[in-house]
Amino acid sequence: MAAHDAGMTALGNRAHLVAAPAARDRLIHCFTAVLGCGDPLRMTVPGVAEPILAFRFPNGGSISVEFTERALDEGQARQGAWLELVTDDPGALQRKIVDAGLPRLTSLLSDRFYFVLPGGQVMGVVGS
Repeated sequence: MAAHDAGMTALGNRAHLVAAPAARDRLIHCFTAVLGCGDPLRMTVPGVAEPILAFRFPNGGSISVEFTERALDEGQARQGAWLELVTDDPGALQRKIVDAGLPRLTSLLSDRFYFVLPGGQVMGVVGS
């Protein structure tokens, strides 16, 4: 079978999460106060009961969060994709995350700093 050249491929700088409505206020606080994203953009989408919130990271990229009772529970969400935040000062960001009381998650696969967002999504912190 011949390989197909799909050109250069890269992961984009946007992500979308699904979380339970009970995590909304904690997630807003996490993205605004801890990660420095500022106030979210609220998007009303037909067929979606709650507004989707979108956050812009200070140095680029964005993440949106859809709130629904059908979201995975926190334990299940930890088994999904793990995202990484890139920063020029990983130590400072890690301290903010620890000071905010967000749980740290260790992985046998990596010595990187991973933490759990309200709602269960896992994020890591890496240097730029």
